[in-house]
Amino acid sequence: MTVGNETERSYLDSGGFRFYRILIALTLSLYGSFYLRESAGPALRLLLTVGFLAVLLGLNAWWARLAPEKRRLAWALSLAVVCTGSLRLFFPVSKSLIWLLLYLALFRLLDAALRRSAPRRVIRAATLLGLLFALLTVMGYQLSSHERLALLYWSEYGREQAFELLWFAGFALLLTALFLLLIPRLLRPDFTAETLEERGGFRKTAALAGGILLCWLPYFVIYYPGCLSGDSIVELMIQLGLRPMSDHHPVMHQLMVRLGLAVGGLFGSVSLGVAVYTLLQMLLMALAFALCLRYLKRAGAKKGMLTAAFLFYALYTINGYYSVTMWKDVPFAGVALLLVLALAGRLPWERVEGKGRRAAALAGFTVLCFLFCTLRNNGYYAFLLAFPFYILVNRRQWKPLLAAALATVLLVTGYHALLYDALGVRRSEAGEALSLPLQQIARTVKLYGADWDDEDIRVLSEVFVDIDSLGERYNSKISDPVKAWDSFRSAQFEKDPARYGKSWLRLGLRHPLTYVDAALIQCSGYWYPDLDYWNVLPWIEPNTLGLQHDARLAPVRDQLILLHDNLAVYRPTAILYSVGLMVWLELIAVVLLALKRQWRAVSASFPVWGLWLTTLASPVFCEYRYLYALVVTVPLFLGLALCLPAREAAAEPGKREGENDNG
Repeated sequence: MTVGNETERSYLDSGGFRFYRILIALTLSLYGSFYLRESAGPALRLLLTVGFLAVLLGLNAWWARLAPEKRRLAWALSLAVVCTGSLRLFFPVSKSLIWLLLYLALFRLLDAALRRSAPRRVIRAATLLGLLFALLTVMGYQLSSHERLALLYWSEYGREQAFELLWFAGFALLLTALFLLLIPRLLRPDFTAETLEERGGFRKTAALAGGILLCWLPYFVIYYPGCLSGDSIVELMIQLGLRPMSDHHPVMHQLMVRLGLAVGGLFGSVSLGVAVYTLLQMLLMALAFALCLRYLKRAGAKKGMLTAAFLFYALYTINGYYSVTMWKDVPFAGVALLLVLALAGRLPWERVEGKGRRAAALAGFTVLCFLFCTLRNNGYYAFLLAFPFYILVNRRQWKPLLAAALATVLLVTGYHALLYDALGVRRSEAGEALSLPLQQIARTVKLYGADWDDEDIRVLSEVFVDIDSLGERYNSKISDPVKAWDSFRSAQFEKDPARYGKSWLRLGLRHPLTYVDAALIQCSGYWYPDLDYWNVLPWIEPNTLGLQHDARLAPVRDQLILLHDNLAVYRPTAILYSVGLMVWLELIAVVLLALKRQWRAVSASFPVWGLWLTTLASPVFCEYRYLYALVVTVPLFLGLALCLPAREAAAEPGKREGENDNG
């Protein structure tokens, strides 16, 4: 397989494989020194490590003189042992026969990878993905097992960390071998993308949306008028005038709720208003998913790929539950998917002729950007992070893109300044945006106490109700107890945020590892797949509005949530319900698109990566709905990565390199 005109080279003789040989030799030497002389001092342990390393490097040099076939066999046989050992943390099985069979399977895998020849950048991509995913796995395992990144605490976890470093090296090599075998297959030009006939496009889109809605209809009937969390009840009470309006929940989403309640108000029914909102949300999401499927069809996706994407959107139980749940994250995900579709191929104004139609397309695109910025409070920051890089990649269209970006910023600024005042919207307290620093302070107090002789502790005590009890409130995965009104004084913080920020920074400089641990644990679910947390809300929170599900359908609801739990918790399919896995799949798809030089499709992912970055500072470690906008784009990017053709390094005359015609 070749990508463009690049020459191939054997993985056995590549720099990537040499790197792994040295890495495994080093980690094996380190583990051997700890294993033989765990009670030895640092000097003797260093001497043992150097001795082991010298022996292994000597063995490496001797094997380098062997014929390629013998050298490949020797490396596959020996490294399969390390890779097999690296899997013991995943599969704590004691049966020797199982490990023997696993060793033989990994030997065949490594042997096949060492036989492989590939372009240099494919080898580099496989190596980087293997190292990254292995590192994230080791970090996530340590944080979930020890509540700290144990690799940074050698004095406490010496031998254990030496073993886990060896495990990291073996697991990284194993993942690299897998990617090295898979990526060339995924890059094969088995089919060519082509723009298909648009005849009957509206009818086909409507049919797809109707099919998805039909699959969601049981959720609407069983959970009528919808599923409502505590936040949903608060939004309803605000729009009914029972609470003052606040931007703690995005005002744009509250206006959507108001629209549903307005219809229900014509019949004097809050329940009907909730049902109207639910139906509108279902329609928006089904339409967005149908447009995504049509886009993949135009991009050249095959029937099997389209069927898999349709089944994901229609039958994935989280999509069904979210379609009837009143959360801001759901319509935001639909808008985010529509924005990504607009960015991935020909931009809206490139698809039409005539100055007036282009201006209208640009205006529609700006509205889409505006909704992305206002349906989630962190959507604006994700947009500001991502859009400059999108413009940089798509420089040929910088003028209309910059105009749309500036118009969006002006609209959002005016929206906040004028509409908020007109509606009497109260601003959220500062503590809502300070989950990460508050968690870091709380963890420091929990581990080291509140030392009143410390000037920074005395300063920070001004913004906490009781800093001495802050450690007791600390929950490493959820920041709500620490930033609650009875713990953090937001008004006091807002008087002099710079002063308190400096104290937070100085405290962190004295306890850097504690701050690192707090930050990584707080966001671990967004990059580590093997974490469990609830992901759907199959009920209506107790309320004073008279909203409840039909008690007669309770047995049916019990069976439906049992089906979801069996898929999402108790069965091997549970990994498919991991938001961390979805992030990995999105990253793999983007890397494949980059290898194909489909730069516009790559840059279309920037808004969801901006969302991911801002979510790392969220108040919950693994809230699925916070990254639902990324989840719904996974089928799109995987489909594009598989169906779009690889481009040559040099762009075609008169056409920007990496520009995708399928829009």
